Amino acid sequence: MSSVLLDRHRSSINPAPIAAAIPSTTYDAILEVQLPPITSVQQDLGQTWQTHCEQLPEALTQRLHQRVHQESSEVATILLSALAAFSGRYARQDTIPLACAYPHVPLAEELPSGGTAVPWAQTTLTLDTSVSLYQFAQQVTHCLRSPTTFVSPPQNGISFAYRRTPVAHAPGCTASQTTAVGNIGLTVCEHGQQLWLHWCYRTAHFDQNAVARFHQHFVTFLAAVLSAPDQPLGGVPLLTVAERQQLLVAWNATAAPFPAHACVHQLVEHQALLQPDAAALVFGTSILSYGELNSRANRLAHYLRRHGVGVESLVGVCLDRSIDMVVALLAVLKAGAAYVPLDPAYPSERLTFMMQDAQLAVVLTRRGLAGIPTTDSLLPEGTSLPEQPLVIALEEARAQIN
Repeated sequence: MSSVLLDRHRSSINPAPIAAAIPSTTYDAILEVQLPPITSVQQDLGQTWQTHCEQLPEALTQRLHQRVHQESSEVATILLSALAAFSGRYARQDTIPLACAYPHVPLAEELPSGGTAVPWAQTTLTLDTSVSLYQFAQQVTHCLRSPTTFVSPPQNGISFAYRRTPVAHAPGCTASQTTAVGNIGLTVCEHGQQLWLHWCYRTAHFDQNAVARFHQHFVTFLAAVLSAPDQPLGGVPLLTVAERQQLLVAWNATAAPFPAHACVHQLVEHQALLQPDAAALVFGTSILSYGELNSRANRLAHYLRRHGVGVESLVGVCLDRSIDMVVALLAVLKAGAAYVPLDPAYPSERLTFMMQDAQLAVVLTRRGLAGIPTTDSLLPEGTSLPEQPLVIALEEARAQIN
């Protein structure tokens, strides 16, 4: 489903603040289908419905029955709780309006034959992602024993119905037996030892492929929570194995050949030849292209060479974060020397010790930085370096550098 369609889902029906505040992510891209905000009331969205039906895998059905037996619960209760928790995680909301057909015990009672009206109980759940599914199921059971209102049908939230079909019937439910309200609903049909999941959805919000992925994510969620029933709901995976492989491995396979024997200043030179006008540095409102960066670094490198800087020379760079700092680092490398970073925030005593201990030939800085004395006059070109490092304030030497 496209991001445009997702935006329409979220904005066309009074989106809840929590959903509107969450930006789109790569995780959204792989899920591809999101529930519209589940607290929204549906109005004038038409009544075009489609149904997507799949059988719950037999191994998962057996595991579900085993857990139900161990927890002294019911299949319908666990599936309903899983759907509510999954929907909250999927829509990224803590408040879940829930509509359930015949929610009172036993949940698996047959719907009355004849007539088209279905009694619904509607309640609102609060999803705590730090609890397990079975702790959450207790909350669901308690809420449905005293539903907020009975409506027929409710116009918001997630809907759920559980039905038993006679063994003589074909597996699953017929279209007339499938029940849903709101935007999307799940009708679980029990047929012998099989469970069939029918997703009934509004075509104004979902397409068949999106609902098929929605089903796969729900099955993934259910399988994970049954495998580790004590894990918090917030940590239960939604993505299938293939999607996790795509997200974590395939999309991160960004390795590219890198010239391991080239220095950084040589890479900048190469890029300046390929794309001289492309932006290399952005600092505030200032933008420097690769061509300009390489040119400025070359001029400063020649200036340093004229003052005796070369191979095995150590040049201190005491500059705050700026374009000049990057130019200075590249220039030192181009001159064949090595740079020693000096943090302008250090105390002057610390900086003085570092300059003396490293026996720096030159220090590149700017006037006004604490702890770094600047020379009022620069050495004439061609003269040798003094015993004390030559301190160059770049803004004062700009004319000679250029």
